[in-house]
Amino acid sequence: GGSIIVMLGLFDDLKVLTPRVKLAGQLVAALVLVKAGIMIRLSFIPEGFAIPLTLFWLVGMSNAINLIDVSDGLASGVAAIAGAFLYTLSVLNNDESIAMLTLSLVGSTLGFLAYNRPPAKIYLGDTGSMFLGFMLGALAMSGRYSINHRWAALAPLVLLGVPLFDTAWVLAVRARRGLPILQGSPDHFAVRLRRHGWSAARIALLAYAIACSLGATALALCYVSPDWAIGLLGGVVGAVVGAAAILTRMGRGGEVGYGQSEKRG
Repeated sequence: GGSIIVMLGLFDDLKVLTPRVKLAGQLVAALVLVKAGIMIRLSFIPEGFAIPLTLFWLVGMSNAINLIDVSDGLASGVAAIAGAFLYTLSVLNNDESIAMLTLSLVGSTLGFLAYNRPPAKIYLGDTGSMFLGFMLGALAMSGRYSINHRWAALAPLVLLGVPLFDTAWVLAVRARRGLPILQGSPDHFAVRLRRHGWSAARIALLAYAIACSLGATALALCYVSPDWAIGLLGGVVGAVVGAAAILTRMGRGGEVGYGQSEKRG
């Protein structure tokens, strides 16, 4: 599945693929995992619903990391932090295969980040960002979370909250304005912050801090009581609403104008 994603990314970086063809390729890569039995498995979700949910999750994550790759060090740093917390969860749950794969992904991403941090010398492109998203999504959905209670099944959503929030935010803005979903726009949170005078380094540090907070919350979510878990999730929802309100007051972003230019998506 990862190999298919890398091939898609290479062709897309060469401007060969249309968005619809890229989406079809992402679905094929996701179906490879489903065919191999690697999919979302929760006792309270029937298998007939689990398959489309798995496809939606993998395609969504492949594009979520791709979408936040609009600022130096942003996507790679957030992915490394999310992977580090996912590795910790895997170790605590004795999921050795997931732990080793995740640790390899984190190590390679940190090595890349050394040259991608502001001011960036190299960039992920669609090849790297889609691969990171696909692998993180696949590893996250393969872990065990709801051992103590069902609310912990939402831990992957919290853990990967930064790219998922930006994706949901941009799609909501496009839908409100009647724009095609596949059309690019300057509404990413990083672009809006840049327009208000934030440097690429400052944007990355903010995203890293939020990613660490969400990672710690996801970790706690798996081991606290159900009542505490509901409280933590309520706090996350409140933070999301607050962030959306702040971005709304900021208005639209402009040209990126630094290091890494905004992607088409």
